[in-house]
Amino acid sequence: MHWREYITPMISTPEDEVAALVAFTNIFGIGYIDIEELIPGERLVTVVKNAYDPGRYMEKYGPQPYGRCYMFSACTASYMDLVYSDPYPSGMGMFKAREVTCRSTGGSICRFIAER
Repeated sequence: MHWREYITPMISTPEDEVAALVAFTNIFGIGYIDIEELIPGERLVTVVKNAYDPGRYMEKYGPQPYGRCYMFSACTASYMDLVYSDPYPSGMGMFKAREVTCRSTGGSICRFIAER
């Protein structure tokens, strides 16, 4: 109800909707996700500089062999599914995301790429 009342009137393109979903995710305070690249309907690249998960893994286990930001990876794919796929729930899973850089592996940021 709040989305329809407050957010929908500000959305005029699918790209606005992706930006709104990202902004909504940032409200939760688990890391600030930012759009690095958006090719409508094809590809979304997001970055997170202060993700909660890799810091926790580094503190507890040290450097990791692969990225540990499962939630932000899922968010990146889900944004594309929600905006550019069939309506929920049949459109979920059309985009897959991979984490290409992670702070838990020694990277300076976490980067995710979602594509069909």
